[in-house]
Amino acid sequence: MWAPLLAEHMDRAGMTANPVRCCMALANFGHETNGGRRLIESLDYSPDRLAAVFGARATTRALDACRRVGHPADQKVIAEEVYGGAWGANNLGNRLPGEAWQHIGRGLIQITGKWNYAKVARVLGVEPTAEWIESIGTPEGAAQAACVWWSRMGLNFVADRGDLPKLRKAVNGGSVGLEDVKHRYDQARTILVG
Repeated sequence: MWAPLLAEHMDRAGMTANPVRCCMALANFGHETNGGRRLIESLDYSPDRLAAVFGARATTRALDACRRVGHPADQKVIAEEVYGGAWGANNLGNRLPGEAWQHIGRGLIQITGKWNYAKVARVLGVEPTAEWIESIGTPEGAAQAACVWWSRMGLNFVADRGDLPKLRKAVNGGSVGLEDVKHRYDQARTILVG
């Protein structure tokens, strides 16, 4: 399913110009979506995992909203706490109540935040409506949006330098998942390069 979608969009975004770009993109896409199986971010965290992933943004309110035995996570509350507030307004453009939840991670690169969705929409020449945002959670929308975002953020050039930690920081804001991405990168190189 993914090969034809990715081939078209990656080629258009210049990501197939060399195998390193391609492998680095595939490694990050694979990590962000659990091998292409999760196109919409899950905030179904335990308190310990939420604190490990989000650090200081794991507020008391967010931790109280986490999954516990007999208590499902309130993902909307978690989104508003970790992607909203002053941090979300300054870093993601999520200024109004509900915007953090509406703009959780979607697609192969898990585009997150109102500003990032708007950047992709601008490049594609579409309005970032709720329907369009939801479409990024589909395979076609996920592939297209991820490749546009990758190209728009200049990640082809970061990939060309082989700087996987810097690339990971650009994708995820830190080093979360770096070891998995390294493993996926090695797998992709074995398959694509030999």
